[in-house]
Amino acid sequence: MSASELYQSLGKDAPSYRQSVNKALEILKDAELVEKYYSEEKKAICYNVISKQIVISLLEMEVEGK
Repeated sequence: MSASELYQSLGKDAPSYRQSVNKALEILKDAELVEKYYSEEKKAICYNVISKQIVISLLEMEVEGK
């Protein structure tokens, strides 16, 4: 799903700026929870969920996808 598609799917719950969705997706990518790829079919950069479970350690200040 592209950032634009995700933003549109949020409807009335979408943030004021689409850039907020892009930033959130990049944070998820950096945490290795989603992967970023180029879709030839859509001619757009897309994201795919790679971790369906997230472990957050507040003591260690770490986030891990499983």
